[in-house]
Amino acid sequence: PHKESTKNNNRITSMGDQPRVGRRRLLADSPRGTENGSEVPDARATIVKAVVADGADIQLYPVYDPAWQAWSHTGANYATDAAVAFLYRPRGILTLIGLLAFMIYSGFLSTSEDALDNMRRGAFAAVVSLVLIIAFKLQDGPFFRPHPLIWRIAAAVNMIYASFLIFLLFLAPSQGRQFFRFFDDSLGVPLPEDSYAEECDLYTPGHPEGNFANIKRALFDRFVVAHTLGWVYHAIAIRSYWMCWVMSIAFEFLESTFVNQLPNFAECWWDRWGLDVFGANALGIFLGMQTIKWFSMHPYNWEATPTPKKLQRRSSRYIAGGVRNVVGHFVPVKVTSFNWQATSTLRRWLCSLFLMTCFELCEVNAFFLKAVLFIPSSSPLNIARLFIMGLAAIVGTRELYQYVSDPKCKRFGTQSWILIITIVAEVLVIVKYAEDFRPNGDPLNLTIVPFWKWFWIVLFSALTLGTIVVFRRDVLAELRLLKTNIAKCFGLA
Repeated sequence: PHKESTKNNNRITSMGDQPRVGRRRLLADSPRGTENGSEVPDARATIVKAVVADGADIQLYPVYDPAWQAWSHTGANYATDAAVAFLYRPRGILTLIGLLAFMIYSGFLSTSEDALDNMRRGAFAAVVSLVLIIAFKLQDGPFFRPHPLIWRIAAAVNMIYASFLIFLLFLAPSQGRQFFRFFDDSLGVPLPEDSYAEECDLYTPGHPEGNFANIKRALFDRFVVAHTLGWVYHAIAIRSYWMCWVMSIAFEFLESTFVNQLPNFAECWWDRWGLDVFGANALGIFLGMQTIKWFSMHPYNWEATPTPKKLQRRSSRYIAGGVRNVVGHFVPVKVTSFNWQATSTLRRWLCSLFLMTCFELCEVNAFFLKAVLFIPSSSPLNIARLFIMGLAAIVGTRELYQYVSDPKCKRFGTQSWILIITIVAEVLVIVKYAEDFRPNGDPLNLTIVPFWKWFWIVLFSALTLGTIVVFRRDVLAELRLLKTNIAKCFGLA
């Protein structure tokens, strides 16, 4: 097999072995430099046009570079078609000019007499400027469809959201809630405490809506669709049946645990286990895993756009090919199937538990943040938070899987690191703002039903003891390594 590679700064990025039959032809169009007297292409500025012959499988996806401990989008990884090649060329100077023009217009040409309106527009302009600056200088992550810049923008927005949470920590709870009136005048008002466990009769004879009115009302609730779509997302992000099922059941246990704190966690038994766990959640997990399976097996041999010389004879086919290639950039080229193998090593086991804990915290935080900050479910701020955390979580999960499965990966990815800070900041905000959570000023009820208190104590103890017993050799090795490192730090070794 033939192997092609590109050099950049004494570093070689392999494009992989090419098959003899159906070998892809790479046409690079890039500025050229010199190294050791010979011309070599600049890998980071290369736009590669890939032509697939004989239905060969073209694998164009980011490669983890252990030398830089980062994802590499060089060479064939930015392979594209002539129809969309302009999207992958750097536009740093043009973006800088546009950003400066936006600053001049926002600061001098669009002022008004309303102080609150000026502050809102100023905050928006500052956020947009920071997002663009961070996104254009941030490292690429594991995803580059539909475009790497979109994922860098998502990471930049997550950074700003984490910073905003830290800002809320320095405000008194009453001040923080009133601060949200800066975004929407209708916010800052206590929310009604709804409960879904008031009417739990399965059979309701004589009810105006029918003999099964309660079940019918629960089935046609908008949150059923939200549950299904949410677990489709969970399955696409985690890509593991057993982990999704563990998280689905564990979340219902968490709802039962915190029912004293949030009354809307109270649900009927048939709603909790029938409609949620074995209904909407199970359907969402199945659809998400089938989506991953379909993308993993589906060939993406998009027909290359014909050259301009053939436009006169093949104009309709040229247009169709260009549209098909543009649409193709909104679907993944390759979807990696995760094989967590959680019980194979101590590292995989702990990372799997850590991942599930982060997801559960992220879900519970969504309910507590709405309650303690007085933000209704329909608020655009709540929806924006779901999108920010959703995009960050799917990238962070991919980076964590790389850390677990690749021995050459020695550290967390950038976005997973930021996501951990965001989740912890949300927990801190919830704890602080729970002081006067109730509308009458009473603090949040921290009393947990004794059954659930002992349930979590026993579960945590069993997990700890089981981990030590099953992975005792790895645990002893890690303890010896820790002892050695401590001794080196204090000069005792």
